[in-house]
Amino acid sequence: MTLGGKHSLPGIEWCLEKLREDILLMASFVRRSVSNAKKGWVRQDEDDCSAVIADDEEVDLSEKPVDRGGTNVLIRL
Repeated sequence: MTLGGKHSLPGIEWCLEKLREDILLMASFVRRSVSNAKKGWVRQDEDDCSAVIADDEEVDLSEKPVDRGGTNVLIRL
């Protein structure tokens, strides 16, 4: 299946790299959301709490390409 650490099927490396990028982007949204949630909790700040709700939508939207990317990798295998 692999030759010299690379997959022998065409396009798999690209799909895996794209999937990695998408997951890291989603992780950055989650990290920001957790930070805003902590600030909102400590400060009892409604703006920080509202930012968490807004960020949740971004996480949901970024999840769809990750799901598709994972599916594309599996289909190519």
